[in-house]
Amino acid sequence: MPPGLSRVALPPEEPFVQNSRMWKPRVIDTHTLGEPTRVVLDPPPELVALAPEERFGALAGALLPLARRVVGEPRTSDAAVAAFLFPPADPSHRAALLFANDVGPLRMCVHGMIGVAHALNFRGELDPGTHTFETPAGLVRATLFEEGAVEVENVASRRVATTVPVLTSGGPLRGDICFGGNWFFHLDPSPVAIEPGNLGALLALTREVRLALSEAGITGDDEAEIDHVGLFEPRDRGEHGCDARNFVLCPGGAYDRSPCGTGMSAWLARLHARGRLDPGEIRIVESVIGSRFSGRVSVNEAGEIIPTIRGSAAVVAELSLVFEDADPYLDGLPR
Repeated sequence: MPPGLSRVALPPEEPFVQNSRMWKPRVIDTHTLGEPTRVVLDPPPELVALAPEERFGALAGALLPLARRVVGEPRTSDAAVAAFLFPPADPSHRAALLFANDVGPLRMCVHGMIGVAHALNFRGELDPGTHTFETPAGLVRATLFEEGAVEVENVASRRVATTVPVLTSGGPLRGDICFGGNWFFHLDPSPVAIEPGNLGALLALTREVRLALSEAGITGDDEAEIDHVGLFEPRDRGEHGCDARNFVLCPGGAYDRSPCGTGMSAWLARLHARGRLDPGEIRIVESVIGSRFSGRVSVNEAGEIIPTIRGSAAVVAELSLVFEDADPYLDGLPR
């Protein structure tokens, strides 16, 4: 759990209950180069009533059903991420954001941030330029360009540990623990070729690695769960138009259709730590479906690595969600 974020949970005898008909949020559905984001313009009153520092913990505990009512099957794809918009604590900022999938909140989500910026611009509520947003991971800045591209200056990212061993059915593997707004275990190069025809093998490997990390008690700082696994495969830019291809397993068990902005942030920080990336140098990463992000890093006065990721999004729907109390899968399908 990040510093300052507390976990809020109700005792088992007091389950979460809400009259679903009272909340009909307006949402905008987007995808960022293939990866869906559901931008929730009307966050639930239960979250609005909490102090900003309490929302992450609440959505990880007693209020998780609210996230599951918005994203995940049967209402959306299990790859979708919700972006709840709140008034900012600092009025000079554009908004406060809380990202979540159907298994809990996310500290940060770069593809989601790109989706939010594009959705607000689509509604006429965000002009081209640079805007600051508050997230549980820290402040991020999104720059919207006239042609529609979005650059996200992410939170400070870092490599925490190298050549960490995990035992899998195929033998021991070694990877790096990195932070890019979320916690990652990176295997580079990937032991399985990152190709669309290998999705089954890629999912099986990354799920096994994540389980092995959990069983071995391997965590990030402050015992934070490493809930993302990233595979990277080097590419020759002259031949392929990119520097690497990646495959990222997300916390809910789905894979990222985009090149994963927080995963790429962690990868760029890792390259810089290895002396293989100078500030300002551009790297291009391609997802398993062929979509691409570009990115670079800078180093701030504190010596922290600050990644900037560039991509684009598209709006696919603008609607209001309806929740019927009699729906047996109101809180999503069983997991």
